[in-house]
This record gives sequence, C-alpha cells and structure tokens, in this order.
Amino acid sequence: MRTILLTFMIFSLLFGSFAGYAESQKTGNTPPDEIFKKKIIGKWYTADQSSYTIASFEKGGAYREWAYENEKKQKLLHTLKGEWQIEGYTLYITFLNSQVTPPVLGVTFGATTEIKEITEFTDNVITYSDEDKYMKFYVRIKE
Repeated sequence: MRTILLTFMIFSLLFGSFAGYAESQKTGNTPPDEIFKKKIIGKWYTADQSSYTIASFEKGGAYREWAYENEKKQKLLHTLKGEWQIEGYTLYITFLNSQVTPPVLGVTFGATTEIKEITEFTDNVITYSDEDKYMKFYVRIKE
C-alpha cells in the first residue's frame, strides 16, 4: 500500500511539473498583465440585484458600459464611455463621459473610479474584488 501511495505521489509531482512547464511554454515568459490585456478584449456582462451591465473592452484601451434594469434590457439606466488598463493584476477604468442626463450620480469623470483587483482570469470569466472587497465577476458574451 505504501508503495502504491508513494508511486502515486511521485506521478502527481511529475505530472504537475510537466503541466506547469507546458503552460509556461504556451504563454512563453509573457507577463500576466499582457495576457490579461489580450484576453479582455470583447464584451462581458455582470449582474447584481440592481442592474445588468454590459462592459465592452476594446483594443487600444477604449471602454463602453451599458447598464440595464435587468437582463431583458428593456430599460437603459445609463451608458458610460471611458478608458481601461490593466497593471499589476488590477483593472483600472477611468470614466470620461456619460450618455444620460443628468449624469450618473457618484461618478467623477476624468478620475479613475473603479479599481478591480483580479483574482482569476479565464477565457470566459473574470473574478475580481472591488474597492469594498466584494467578490464579483464578468462573464464573456459570446458573439
């Protein structure tokens, strides 16, 4: 029994090392921020009790956001334009203008108002914590 357990442990260590090596070869020595910057391009949604929000991250750093009352998208709450960047596992969004009148309360344009610390980033889900340390997520919209 000990031999089987020892063999299993050695196999697991070797397999884990190989898998890690293969993953590093696939991405090369590309820093995680550069990988995130490529993966984030596209449209994502996030939802909570008060809204259903679609976020568009475009090449070159342009950001657009549409917030609806719910996922049926019948009532538009606001539209925002801005810029995004990723640095040190953190997503920064700077809002530049609002497409609703009056402007969205609590949003200061030209100042970074959303700082999201990325905790997990896959091809389809971004998990992050906001300024209040609440865990939230974006889910990729298939187009």
